Amino acid sequence: MGKSRISIKESNPQLAKEWDFEKNTNLNIDNISIGSSLDAYWNCRKCGYVWKARISSRADGKGCPVCAGKVALKGVNDLATVNPQLADEWDYEKNNGIKPDEITAGSGKEFFWKCKSNHSYKKSVAMRSAGSGCPICAGRQVQKGVNDLCTTRPDLALEWNYEKNGDLRPEMVSAGMRKTVWWKCSKCGNEWESALRERSRSPKCPKCYTPTRNIATHNLQIVNSALAKEWDYDKNINCGLTPLTINAGSEKKVWWKCIYGHSWQASVKTRNKGIGCPVCSNKKLVIGINDLQTLYPELAKEWDIQKNKQSPSEVLAGGKKACFWKCSNGHEWRAQIYDRIKKGTQCPYCLGRKATDGENDLATLFPLIASEWDYELNGEKRPNEYTAYSKERVWWICRKGHVWQAKIADRTTYLLGCPFCSKDRRTSFPEQAIYYYVRKYFNDADNRNNSLNVEADILIESVKAVIEYDGYFWHKDRLDKDNEKNRRIIDSGYMAIRVREKGLQETSGAKNVFYEYKNGQFESLEDAIVSVLKILGCTSVDVDINNDYSNILDLLVTSDKDKSIAKLYPELALDWDYIGNKDITPDMVTAKSRKRIKWKCHICGYQWTTQVLSRINNAGDIRKCPVCSGRLAQTGETDLMTISPEMVRFWDYEKNIGMDPSSVTNSSHKMAFWCCDTCGYHWQRKIYMQSKSKGCPVCDGNSVLEGYNDYATQRPELMKEWDYDKNTTINPHRIALSCREVVWWKCSHCGNQWATKAYVRSINGNGCPKCHGRGLRT
Repeated sequence: MGKSRISIKESNPQLAKEWDFEKNTNLNIDNISIGSSLDAYWNCRKCGYVWKARISSRADGKGCPVCAGKVALKGVNDLATVNPQLADEWDYEKNNGIKPDEITAGSGKEFFWKCKSNHSYKKSVAMRSAGSGCPICAGRQVQKGVNDLCTTRPDLALEWNYEKNGDLRPEMVSAGMRKTVWWKCSKCGNEWESALRERSRSPKCPKCYTPTRNIATHNLQIVNSALAKEWDYDKNINCGLTPLTINAGSEKKVWWKCIYGHSWQASVKTRNKGIGCPVCSNKKLVIGINDLQTLYPELAKEWDIQKNKQSPSEVLAGGKKACFWKCSNGHEWRAQIYDRIKKGTQCPYCLGRKATDGENDLATLFPLIASEWDYELNGEKRPNEYTAYSKERVWWICRKGHVWQAKIADRTTYLLGCPFCSKDRRTSFPEQAIYYYVRKYFNDADNRNNSLNVEADILIESVKAVIEYDGYFWHKDRLDKDNEKNRRIIDSGYMAIRVREKGLQETSGAKNVFYEYKNGQFESLEDAIVSVLKILGCTSVDVDINNDYSNILDLLVTSDKDKSIAKLYPELALDWDYIGNKDITPDMVTAKSRKRIKWKCHICGYQWTTQVLSRINNAGDIRKCPVCSGRLAQTGETDLMTISPEMVRFWDYEKNIGMDPSSVTNSSHKMAFWCCDTCGYHWQRKIYMQSKSKGCPVCDGNSVLEGYNDYATQRPELMKEWDYDKNTTINPHRIALSCREVVWWKCSHCGNQWATKAYVRSINGNGCPKCHGRGLRT
């Protein structure tokens, strides 16, 4: 009998709300599964955009392309709407008819821009939105006659080495570039390399201005006596040099001998930089000293003689060359020697990182989990092609027809089952396995009992015992709380038994039984259950989890009815929408479920959808419907226009299409557009956030509007001393008077350059420290 597949509405109600019924006339949402490969039309609830996408891709989390910034929607996320100031710099002539309201503010495509200085340049929209400005003004792009070296630093251009710089000319570079070029001293003719940026800072010729060092005071023996000990006197006898007669910075190659007797050639300068013996550092092979066979004989046993052209004695022990290996089990693989030594990498098949059919694959080690493999959605993928702990994300289908995606490792490591079946349960498979076998021997065993004023995982009244299951993940930091629970159980006259996962500490007062989860097998858990039953007085017990696996899963389902809405909250069931929820009834859903259910108020008739859990507060009381409780806007009563009329003056009617102040409450989390009639500033903010701040962010001093409250507009008299050359990343039109960034200034009288925080100058008016002597006028 084939497995039935649940529809999109049942598996993902949120996604179903974006289904475009007008355009999907040939598709029935009630008959299509969440993993379908069909294409369908969708309508974004947030921005109203309609697009076509595969149903399975929506299930994977792919949302609206407009909200994701991949498609531009005029008036919502286009550049002209989101960043009108940036759109003002759009170069309409060079952008081939493309307008700023046709692209997103985060687009990675490059377009032409024109700055206030009339420089034209090309840059991506995303970079511009991130604050990147004109590269010509910033000195990162060269424009002849504006910021090239010949124009800004003619003194340096005179020492340009035309021969060695080839086709590169001084009018093609700027003084602030990091590019390294050749120079030729106009005085001594010395030729040297230096970055343009460094040359601008230190324009002197290194030969003209670098004094010659005295060999008597700067020889190798004096500067680095430890290095001088490795001087090879026997081989250096022909060159006539010693550590006392050679400069410590000499580039001459000489012979050296390390403490292990290895001899090699290298310059004094490179040795002074810390370059050591090539043999000791595994850069040079010496058979019998640093080869793989000599240093790591055990590792050399896994060397694949047939596939590798060299023997293990002919390769460096620390080499990064990828070689072939063969383990004792006959598995063959390829890996670097360095990784095998330094990182300790082993056979990937033996470690379970690569699948071997019949040995470590999913189908072999976990046949029950593999039985939930969705062959239809996984295409040509098969469970025997993946290891039991693979991180591959694949499709699964449970016995009830629920379809979902999960990593193989998550299912095998944590024994995770169907998320739809387990969503409403606050329990685990090991706990239910314990409960299954305990109930076999004690009919009065109860799961999740609250009669002792604490929630007992399993309570057995006939023998006055409470059994708690403690998984490592949830109880690793709960020892004190677990001990306190033990005390309360014992004070109530019951025996406390705890089944704890290995790695947890032993609790006080309870009988502790530990078990270890090994490779997804149940042997250790079975032994723990047997120990629990023996503590309870059972002598002959039979525990076989693999054989009873299906029955344990059935137990999870049947126990739900005792915790259902129908039994625990019959008054909540009065609001149940039997037509909207179709075959789902109140006795099928637990009171603490996060499942989204359709409701119909039995008082006012209002219909809405929300989680079951959200209808019950922390005190266990039932929350009323949105209309009866006043959470939903009622015109003239609870709407924004009625409750907060002072906010309506900022409402942007042109951009808030389909939404007005009379249709929302002041606590709404919807995003809305706002505009100030005082300064003309436009902004976006959620309604409840705007209701807290009330006013305009610019007028309140929390945002900057160019030409209104920016630094340059507020303090124009300081702009004549703004150092535009050094303040390449700060724009005075984009910062406020309260800006705490350090800014460079250039005195309009003496030309002195100094740095201070922007707000300090705006408040105190402090001028040039050189002219004023730090507060004392000269």
